[in-house]
Amino acid sequence: MKQIKFYRKKSGKAPVEEFLDSLKPKHAKKVTWTLRLIEDMDQVPVQSLRS
Repeated sequence: MKQIKFYRKKSGKAPVEEFLDSLKPKHAKKVTWTLRLIEDMDQVPVQSLRS
């Protein structure tokens, strides 16, 4: 299993987390679901990434 780590600046800010927080809930849910697939699967099927 892979682990996704978000970049964090020396100031402590995490641009990716800030971006995810700025998304509408529906879009944030899709992105986090996709990130979980990437963590859990060796290869993510293309069909899983289609809208």
